[in-house]
Order: sequence, then C-alpha cells, then structure tokens
Amino acid sequence: MSQNFQTPDWTGLEQAHDRFSMAKVIARMPDQFRFALKDPAFPAVPAGQYDQVVVAAMGGSALPASCALAVLDGELHIPFRIATDYHIPGKLTPSTLAFAISFSGNTEETLASYSQLRAAGVKPVVITAGGTLAELARKDQAPLVIVPKDREPAGFQPRCATGYLFTYMMRALWDAGVAPAAPERIAGLADFLQGLDLRPRAQELALRLQGKIPLFYTATGWEQPVARILKIKINEHAKHPAFFASIPEANHNEMIGMTGACGEYCLVYVRDPDSRPDIHLRFDTMRNAFAAAGHKHVSFEVVDMIGETAMEKVFSVGLLGEWTAWSLALLKGIDPTPVDLVESFKKMLQQSRK
Repeated sequence: MSQNFQTPDWTGLEQAHDRFSMAKVIARMPDQFRFALKDPAFPAVPAGQYDQVVVAAMGGSALPASCALAVLDGELHIPFRIATDYHIPGKLTPSTLAFAISFSGNTEETLASYSQLRAAGVKPVVITAGGTLAELARKDQAPLVIVPKDREPAGFQPRCATGYLFTYMMRALWDAGVAPAAPERIAGLADFLQGLDLRPRAQELALRLQGKIPLFYTATGWEQPVARILKIKINEHAKHPAFFASIPEANHNEMIGMTGACGEYCLVYVRDPDSRPDIHLRFDTMRNAFAAAGHKHVSFEVVDMIGETAMEKVFSVGLLGEWTAWSLALLKGIDPTPVDLVESFKKMLQQSRK
C-alpha cells in the first residue's frame, strides 16, 4: 500500500529531542565490536568439557544472548538457555558455562540468579559496567568483564551496549571451547555495518508506523530473536507498544485477534531471503486475506534482511531497528534515551520492600 508522507525536518527534530545524543551512539555501534574484540582487559575463561550454556540477564542486557543464539545456530553442540527471571530453571552443575550479565550490575533478578549459580558450584562469566555484580565477581574471583561505558555519551543505556556485550560473550564462548573462534567474523561485521546507510529506510518505516502498533514477524527458528530485538528498540527508544511473533504459528491464532478493530496495526515481516518460500507465501497470503476481508485498520510492511551470513543479517536488522525506533521517537517529540518509567518502577519496588 503506497502512502505519501511530508518529509520531516529530521535535523530539527534531532536537535530538539535527542538530548543525550542517541544518534551518535547508534552511528558509533560498529566501534563497540572493534573495541571489545581487542580489549586487553578481557579475563581468562577456562576451557573445559561444558555440558550447557546458561545466561542470566534481563532487558537490554539479555539482547546479546539472543543475538548469540541466532548467530550460532547450528554451531553449538550443547544446550544454550537464556533465563530472564529470578531463577534459572533446570539442572545446574559445575560443568555449566554460565554468564551473569547486567549492565548496571544491580539488576535484582540477575543477582538472584548469580547466587543460585554460586550455590550450584558455578563461577559465571560476569559482564557488567559495575555495581553489586562486579563486587561479587571480584570477591568470588569469577571472570569479570567491565563494559567501558565511559567511552559513550552520558545517559548511555544497556540496550545500546549490544556490540560490547555480544563480542565479550562470544570471546568467552571461544575461549571456553564451546564455539569456534572466529574473531575475523566480528571484525568483518564491524566493517560491514560501518558501510551501511540505513537511516533513510528507517525513517520511511518510522513514518509508516506512526499511530500504529507494530507486530514484527519472522520465520520460526534462529530468526525469531531478530523480531524481539526490533520490538525492544521500539518499546524503549520510542516509548511505543510493539510485539513480536513467528510465522507459521501466527496464522493459526494471532492474526484472527487483529480482525477486531481495537486500533491500528502494522504487521512487519522481517524477511530472510533464504527462508523457506512457504513462509514468504504465508505472509503474502495473510496480507491478501486481510485486504479481501476489508480490514483496513491493518497494514503490512516487509523488511528484508541484509547480508550474507546470519551475523550480518542479525545486526543489520538490529541497526535498522535502532534507527527506526530513534526516528519514531523524534516524530513523537520524545527523547529516545531515557526510560523514566522503568527507573521510577525500580525505585518504587525497592521502597515497597522496606
């Protein structure tokens, strides 16, 4: 469906609303990979016969684990689990390769999981910018990675540190012998992302998402974390509702829920050209079915993944999501950096326990 939009004054909007220089942070993202790849302060991670990988993290700090899970699809020979809760389900043994990731170092769910890991005899790899988690890691002599937040502008957010967190995590997986060492892949990724100009496409997509609730869809499997990344960026940068799911499952239940006109929706298919043709056909058929039924409150968009490898596809879409969410925030007159409600919620939660 073609739409004509008046071109906004993006420069003026950035000057008016991007008070914490989110645009600078996004543009510098490739440098995060480069720095973390060569960071001489990276700790020793012992190689061993590990039986599983477990990651304890929340929110933006869990994003790198989702990216790693997608990128390493088919390369891992042991289970890989991400726990976003106070408790890590399942059995933990000293042969577990564990990560405790919290940018602030004070995320209570991750601190609880850290205690659970230590009780099970596991010394997790800790990735943090400081806080209580860093103190515990030093006390327990656990491998500790300090995220260099001082390299970034004031107000730098955990969700923006994905390049650092992902690369540090991958280095630990390599050193542990769980994943094949491939530093040249990350170095090449940084150069690949540096050469992309995704802002025009992102601004066009943001215009199409104005006033609508986006639902991001991918094929089931390694691609699904990509849709989750886009959802999170829209939530936090643009302070805007967004959801994600996968095809074909959505065709069996979710799509019927949107036939009731409770608002304006935009279904965004994040398409891997290499996915099964059946998945592409399902999205096209869904769009045709909604049009034939006269459901004009639902629009459809397609975002093609860019790149040759899973790593390039994951992070190029992630970068597009950064710019899309940033652009949508500016269109709404919102500073994309702060997440005031989350911060006030945390304070209220602490006060309620006193």
